[in-house]
Amino acid sequence: MQTLLSLLSFSDWIHNCPHKLSHKIVSEWSSFVDGFEILLSWPELIEFSERVRNTEIEIPGECASLTNEAMRTILDSSAFSIHVHDLKELSVEKRSQALTAINGLTDRFSHLTLVFHADEAPQILLDQIVPNLTSPRRCTIENMCPQKRELISLSEVAAFLDRYPELSLTFDICHWLEANSQETSLKEVSDFMASYGNRVRSIHVSVPTSAYSGYKKENFTRHHLLTRSDFPFHEVFRLVLSSASADVRCVSEGYFPVSFGNLVEEEIDYLKQVVREIQSQAQLS
Repeated sequence: MQTLLSLLSFSDWIHNCPHKLSHKIVSEWSSFVDGFEILLSWPELIEFSERVRNTEIEIPGECASLTNEAMRTILDSSAFSIHVHDLKELSVEKRSQALTAINGLTDRFSHLTLVFHADEAPQILLDQIVPNLTSPRRCTIENMCPQKRELISLSEVAAFLDRYPELSLTFDICHWLEANSQETSLKEVSDFMASYGNRVRSIHVSVPTSAYSGYKKENFTRHHLLTRSDFPFHEVFRLVLSSASADVRCVSEGYFPVSFGNLVEEEIDYLKQVVREIQSQAQLS
């Protein structure tokens, strides 16, 4: 099991950080996580692939403000993930370029996993892209939050995975907690994981609510830190982690305020502690 830190959780800091600080801070984070997850739009993913093909290391999008040294730390980590929102937004004209980009990046980075939002994506688009992926197991779709229209329930996710057996799944704990009552739905998670656990390649870990005063109102997010909330997430996380693939990645996705101080290491330490407890319980049972 590998632990990753989502840089989407630091969007405000990345926009405002001085270049001279970014490499030091990213290097410090790399001492206690296995890797990083970054967010790119489809045009940015295509641009990034073209840069990599030309042996450039610059990451576009929000990470563009980081130093080259910080970017190199991200790319050279033992686990690297790219989160690309809204597959439905991929235009017909860009589909061929997107497929070339995905295959080029997974060929270049053997430690890369990609996460897609596939809700409302036209089936014709999926049927054009999925069969032509060179590393489909490292391409994952994500269960969605209740504000979306599709891929919210696990039955919808199961049907999608049945239709595209090549793909893997990123199980988002926060999205599931938002959409379900734990008292009535944990059995559904257990049944789902019994059938599809080996398809879970990564787990996004955060919770839906927090009373933490460090969040600014204008930066409100549904993805909150585990260490700043008493929201009960342990049981669903245990069910997912215990049955996931052996090489599953746990991605810390709780939002950090600009003045995060020691919150990052504290959050990662707590996540690792919960993982160890779950693994110890599994060995005893």
